[in-house]
Amino acid sequence: MQRVAQEFAGLRGYKQQRLLRRTQDIAQRGASRKDRLRQQFAALTAVDTEITSPILLLEDIYTTGGTCRAALSKLGVYQQPLYVGIVARQPLE
Repeated sequence: MQRVAQEFAGLRGYKQQRLLRRTQDIAQRGASRKDRLRQQFAALTAVDTEITSPILLLEDIYTTGGTCRAALSKLGVYQQPLYVGIVARQPLE
């Protein structure tokens, strides 16, 4: 998704910046919905930086929404409008 974000930002004239950092690697394959939601919230942290514009979160695959929910929760510290772009959706259950 990093490449997609760079290309999109370049085409639109936006500043591309990594605002989340993964604090642990997790294997989601085979995990239940409940486990995925719990794992994602613990696996992400916001990068300490100054943001003064709206944020677009790009998500490659939306399965349970865990990554998206965790990211939006962590990005709330920037107190900027948040938008989400999803490439594909694959319901887990």
